[in-house]
Amino acid sequence: MNNLELQITNLPLANDGSIKTFLYRRKLQKDFREIYNKHIEQIGVYVDAHQKAYKITIAITLENVILSLHELTRKHNIRGYQPAIGNLHQYSQKIFYATGAIPIGSYILEPTPANQQAKNFAIHCAQTNAYKHLADIIKNMRIHSDLKVNDFVTESGDIHNAFVMFIRQNELQTHLQHQNLGVVEVVIEVKVSDIEQALAKICSTHYKGDFWNAQHFENLHKYVRSQRIIAKGKGMIPTQKGHKRLRKTIYIPQWANKTILVTGESFIPKTVGTVKAKKIGLERARADGYHKLIIYIMDLPLHDNRSLRKLMEKNIVVRDNISTAIKRADVIEIQYTKQVVKIKLELYLAEIWRVVAHLYRR
Repeated sequence: MNNLELQITNLPLANDGSIKTFLYRRKLQKDFREIYNKHIEQIGVYVDAHQKAYKITIAITLENVILSLHELTRKHNIRGYQPAIGNLHQYSQKIFYATGAIPIGSYILEPTPANQQAKNFAIHCAQTNAYKHLADIIKNMRIHSDLKVNDFVTESGDIHNAFVMFIRQNELQTHLQHQNLGVVEVVIEVKVSDIEQALAKICSTHYKGDFWNAQHFENLHKYVRSQRIIAKGKGMIPTQKGHKRLRKTIYIPQWANKTILVTGESFIPKTVGTVKAKKIGLERARADGYHKLIIYIMDLPLHDNRSLRKLMEKNIVVRDNISTAIKRADVIEIQYTKQVVKIKLELYLAEIWRVVAHLYRR
């Protein structure tokens, strides 16, 4: 954990030199740690027989580090750092990981009732699911008959990040619905008028083209039945039963900690109107990007002298899950010219490793 924090806090931050200096001057190390810890994921566990220890690898993406910094500055009302934090997107390393060890035999779960930490974990999972549900609802809202909010959100990485920040802001009305039978449900409510204002602000702040403008989002309320959007998410309170040990992972491939960037391209059809033509061209470019990702991924090596291509050919479930994981690639940039649309997609290969990692555990 200390190694991971060192990597994160050494990232450059224009106003202070580094994140570490920024936190130290304001004594915010503990607050920042609490925020970014929510985004850390465990991507692998294996047994080191020589050292008689479990080796646990954890990771956090650059995007989640940036989101954590935005949340920290908003929480403490620190102004003037948003551009510097946004510039972190230009940093080459997109995922940070570290490996630690614990002695074999020390990781045993004794039978205990669900404690507050377990409940907090369930609430966090429920909130994450609710945020995702809310984002999906808003993205599918119609601007008019031919356009949805998702068409605007995918215009650029800056717009997408600003949209995510709006979804996760603390000002949204959030409350715990119920907590019984081991299930926690979080409900998020937001007014359609607030969504209209937020999208208009994002457009005026981050959009650089000449197609979208704030007026596009004034009529969202006409296409919904209710003037309040409600999104729900559920989380299970984990229970600790018996003597459950960590499962052994044989290995973690080197590519699991890398990212790949591809550019999908497509011609914009001339046989339809401008708006619809751009939409069709974008979807075709996105499909081209997904195709390039799958070609790259199929040649990734595995330790047993085979590639993912052979595994996907033999295992239909793995193939379908990888196809789904590819569609979670981040949109970095979209470029329109008179005839061509280009879309840059970035994929964390840890997403692909999660699909097949269970095949290498016992």
